[in-house]
Amino acid sequence: MKVLILTATIGQGHNTCASSIQEGFLRKNIPVETLDLYGYISPQLKSIVEYSYLWGISFTSAKSTRFIGDLTYKSMENSSDKKQAFSMAEKINKLVAMELLAYIKIYNPDVIISTQVNCMHCINYLKKEKLIDSMTLSILTDFTVQSHWRESEYIDYIVTANRNLNYQLVKKKIPVKKVLPIGIPIHPKFSESTDKIIARTLLGIDPIKPTLLISGGSMGYGNLNTVIEKLDKLPVDFQFIIVCGKNKKLYNQITNMNLKKQKKIFAFTDEMNLIMDASDVIITKPGGISVSESLAKGLAIVLTNPIPGMEDHNCDFLCNNLLAISTSKFTSIEELIFNLFYDKILLNKLSVSSKIAGKPDSTMELCNFVVKRFNKKRLTY
Repeated sequence: MKVLILTATIGQGHNTCASSIQEGFLRKNIPVETLDLYGYISPQLKSIVEYSYLWGISFTSAKSTRFIGDLTYKSMENSSDKKQAFSMAEKINKLVAMELLAYIKIYNPDVIISTQVNCMHCINYLKKEKLIDSMTLSILTDFTVQSHWRESEYIDYIVTANRNLNYQLVKKKIPVKKVLPIGIPIHPKFSESTDKIIARTLLGIDPIKPTLLISGGSMGYGNLNTVIEKLDKLPVDFQFIIVCGKNKKLYNQITNMNLKKQKKIFAFTDEMNLIMDASDVIITKPGGISVSESLAKGLAIVLTNPIPGMEDHNCDFLCNNLLAISTSKFTSIEELIFNLFYDKILLNKLSVSSKIAGKPDSTMELCNFVVKRFNKKRLTY
């Protein structure tokens, strides 16, 4: 059996998901390759897409970002309406699919897994035209379902973050029988845990003190330095772990901040598993991967700074399903953090809800499912 994983560099979430799945199959000694869709078609195209995304969230005002994000999301929803079957996006996906077919024919995978919606559309088209006969799976890497997912008729299985997304899928006429609510795939190491006191000791921080993790994602999105200054003044006892991602400017700013509370700062790191084990509460934007990792660790989740569009919908789902709390026009981040560290019952409620919904074994469960289905299919021939 050979597996092909398709991803696209629009943020790091899809790539992180693809990397996690690849690691899962490698642990089972199954041949697997990961391909960046836009990078394969054209390195220049990949750079343009990646830069456009980074520019959109990093160098525009909050008001402009929200306007662009809302407009983009609405446009994506409208373009998937069946009345617009010949939309520009669909035409582009068909052209890209035909380019991708050459790679698929050479590698000849038995299973193709997509971690991004445009990758899914390409595979759906190739299977519709009977140009491939591989088992196909697509990963929905958010806690919401875009209308684009209606166009997945020829995808065998759709992996989702939570079974409470089933109603959204049914509304979009996607058969529940092909939905696998096993969780967004995260790195298998998140199924391993370290005692909180030991984890804090290994990180060189106070092993007893309550710990707040602040994460801006891989790109350090959000005004973290301003948030930290406000939280440092709270009259409750805790220490900071701050992850700045690839934002070097932010890392330098926070490093030079004179805080009353103890702080431990990381740039981009692969130690998030240990860092989360050391933490009680996490402040994060509502990205699918970071939230899934937080749920797997049973952290109390505080959501802020959603990237407009998909992450707004993620935030709604998580809060409405009692899996997180969120800042709003009327509720500041300081108020939420004060309440969590002041009210241990509230903190415990959130942590328990998180732990119940968490899927620490999501990746290996996916890999085991694929192997089982492939072997079953092979035995029928």
